[in-house]
Amino acid sequence: MTISIVPALLAIAGLSDAYRERCVAFIASEIALIERNVAQAIERPHLADRPVTQELRAFLGSAYGPGKSCSKSPAALPAVSGRLRQIADEYFSAS
Repeated sequence: MTISIVPALLAIAGLSDAYRERCVAFIASEIALIERNVAQAIERPHLADRPVTQELRAFLGSAYGPGKSCSKSPAALPAVSGRLRQIADEYFSAS
């Protein structure tokens, strides 16, 4: 089972413009990596690549689909709790 980090990133992205930029950049780099891996797998048609390629394509559609919308519209971001804001502030201030 694979669990997406995108819902957490979307929640954090709603805390501030700076967090939004970091989260959107991370999601964009993940999308680019997945797309590159799928393209490489298509170029070398090995049957062993099919399950992974199918999983990556599904992941792009279901897990990363909401991440694409947050880069275009801050209104698409979910409401966040005070506790999440505190955790994100502590984490990002350390980096």
